[in-house]
Amino acid sequence: KYNAEIIVEITGDCPFVDPKLVDYMVDLLQNNDLAYIANNFYTSFADGFDIQVYYLDALEKMAGMDLSDLEKEHVTMKIRQNPIVFKTFNLLAPLELRRPGYSITLDTPEDYEVIQRVYEAMVRKFGSDYGVFEITNFLDNNPEIVAINSDVHRKGYT
Repeated sequence: KYNAEIIVEITGDCPFVDPKLVDYMVDLLQNNDLAYIANNFYTSFADGFDIQVYYLDALEKMAGMDLSDLEKEHVTMKIRQNPIVFKTFNLLAPLELRRPGYSITLDTPEDYEVIQRVYEAMVRKFGSDYGVFEITNFLDNNPEIVAINSDVHRKGYT
């Protein structure tokens, strides 16, 4: 119906995805002969700013491959693990945003508390116009909030 060529994948446990970062990653995908781009191959942004952008034809090509149950659950895993077949790129956070120890993803009650505090502070100060820079700066200046969920063990692909 819509003839979409590009898929932007964000997950429900990442409530603070920055639309400006999404647009930047879509531009990188389109202008660099890539099949797939993500910012979470290697953690550099705070956990919770996760974005994957890829072409529908890469997904269709991957769907025709032999897939394990884990690869069916984590839809782009096969693309990420086959750089000879799919040209991929991981976007690292610029130095001023590299906070791999911060977490604003939602998996635990502690995460919810962090997200609630960040959200309230962002809306109070910026309304709806905030993103990765503002959130990272806020967390830098509020280490007591970062500490709330700093001991939560995060799982990746298993």
